[in-house]
Parts: sequence; structure tokens; C-alpha cells
Amino acid sequence: MPTTPTYPGVYIEELPSGVRTITGVPTSIAAFVGSARRGPVDEPRRITSWADFQRTYGGLWRQSTMGYAVYHYYQNGGSDAVIVRVHNGATAATLDLGNGVTLRASDPGSWGGSLRARVEHPDPNDDTLYNLIVRDAGTGDEERYLNVSTDEGSPRGLGRVLRPSALVESAGALDARPDENAANIPLGTDPFSDDAPDVRHTRRPGRARRQADLLRHAGHAVPIQRGGEEVLGDRRGSRLPAARIARGRRRR
Repeated sequence: MPTTPTYPGVYIEELPSGVRTITGVPTSIAAFVGSARRGPVDEPRRITSWADFQRTYGGLWRQSTMGYAVYHYYQNGGSDAVIVRVHNGATAATLDLGNGVTLRASDPGSWGGSLRARVEHPDPNDDTLYNLIVRDAGTGDEERYLNVSTDEGSPRGLGRVLRPSALVESAGALDARPDENAANIPLGTDPFSDDAPDVRHTRRPGRARRQADLLRHAGHAVPIQRGGEEVLGDRRGSRLPAARIARGRRRR
């Protein structure tokens, strides 16, 4: 504030300096936009190491060059990076546990096809509690949730216990108890393997269609629907004569 002189003398008034300090901003942050095996979509995430990228976005992926670019960025001394994952119509896989209880992969992408789940009933006389084990067969990551309650308002309700999950989220009923998996597992069998009885697998919409597209791309004849009739078709979806298909198989 300006000094108000009230009597003769020397007054000292301090004025703010006209020099403004320029605050430095980091110029070594790189941004990467592309597809990844997994991770949040259309949302920028800051990472500080290659391990962060592996944990959040699944590491290297042959179908995208972004992972390789991030890897070399950190191999050459990079520190901070911003990642934006984009996709082309990817969907999230689902797990049907029975009785209307459904889980959905936390992020869209083909990685969700490796999710497996098992349900245990710890007390046969109590139909309000169950144990849930979810495993990513692709990475081996496993999450266990004990004494999950069918009471939506309970702190152990399914919707609440899955909030910190990195694998799945609830997408169905919260007040029902899912069916129990078979308890008798052959000795030496992984309870989450495809050979285990009654293990819950993920479902992905249009999976059969995508498999057919891959077979066509490889040059194999696959069933296609044509006029209400299922016939064999080539990679372009054109109908092939049976004799031509037979000759092609013999040549292979």
C-alpha cells in the first residue's frame, strides 16, 4: 500500500518488482497415441516407466507399434510419458456366473478372452455369502474375494469389493449368489485351465465371425450363410465348388 505522509521526514515505500520469474516447464514428456493389448481407452494416462506401461497396457503387442515405441523411449533415457489407447470397435468380454451374476472385463480388447472365474460356497447353509476367484490366464494375475455378500448395501457386496479390481467389474445382478463350480477337480489339474470341470470362460460377441475372417485370410475354406444354406466359402466370402475345395485340401 502507498505510504501516507503525516509529518515531515523520510518515508520508505517498497514497490513490487517489474521482473517476473519465468517458471520452467518440462520439455521431455512424450505422448503416444495408438492401440494396445489392454488398458483404459480414449483417456490420457501418465506413466513414468516401462513397467507402468506393461502393468497398465499389457507391454509389447505384435498388432501395434505403440508398445515398441514406448519401450525404445524408455530404453533411451525417457522418463515421463502420456499414453492414450484407442481402439476400432473393441468390446469387453463377459463372464456369466449364473443366476444373473455377470462380470465384465475392466477394459475392452481381446485380452479379456483369457479371463477365468470360479465360485465357491463356503457355507452350504448360508445362501448369502460366496467366494469369487478371478484369474487372467494370459498373465497369471489372480484376484480373490472372500465372503462376498448378496446384500447390495453391505461393504462386502459385489459392486463394492470389485471397485479396486484391475481385471473385472460387475455387469449384472448384485443381490444373487452365483452357482458354485464343481468341487471335484482331478489331481494335478489347474482349476482355471480349460481341462478343469465347470470353469467359467469369457464370452466375446462375434468371436465365431472373427475366427472365420482369420481363416479366410489364411486361405482356408470356412462355412458361410448363403440364402439360408450353410456352404463353404473362400477368403472373399465367395462360394466354392466342392470339387475345388477337395483338390485344394489334397494339395495342402
